[in-house]
Amino acid sequence: PYIIAFDVFDSASNLYDVYGANTETGDYGPIVSNNGALGWPSYNLSDNKILFESESVSGVNLYTQGLKTSKIEPQGNEAGLLSAHQYGTYYGDGIRSLAVGTQAPLSFINQMSVWPNPSAGVAQLRLNSKEALTARLELCNMFGVSVFEKTIQLAPGENQIGLDMQPFSAGAYVLRLISGNQIQTLRLIRS
Repeated sequence: PYIIAFDVFDSASNLYDVYGANTETGDYGPIVSNNGALGWPSYNLSDNKILFESESVSGVNLYTQGLKTSKIEPQGNEAGLLSAHQYGTYYGDGIRSLAVGTQAPLSFINQMSVWPNPSAGVAQLRLNSKEALTARLELCNMFGVSVFEKTIQLAPGENQIGLDMQPFSAGAYVLRLISGNQIQTLRLIRS
């Protein structure tokens, strides 16, 4: 989830490139060199291809480019998708994992949910823990900035934790439960 694709214009050589970057590690590099057009490159839902624009003698066309597992390096050759079209964008309506880094999903949680969602009052985090332990509950805005943190004690079995959403601005948040190198995330909307 922490990858982006963008256009780079080199005014010295008058070339347009599509770059990929991992905002978590700081790695970046060209995915498509000298594509001849500025546009809005975008990743598909699986993050294994990007859609981008390229200029030819017939005009601006849409292409796809496969990606290596780093998601910021090309794999194979670009493939034409649509001629005489531009401003292509992949859309997805699925749910992405919002876990970051190399942290694994929580192995000690059987089930985790939050209700009501959206919430303008107190949202209830419900989870079923396999064991007693201490964890950190964190609420982050969509920029990844932590706006709330709380250390919680989980008992084996059903647990319910109230989270007052009233102090926060309306919008989308990520609720993270962290223990050691493990993390579980849920999306929470403040209405």
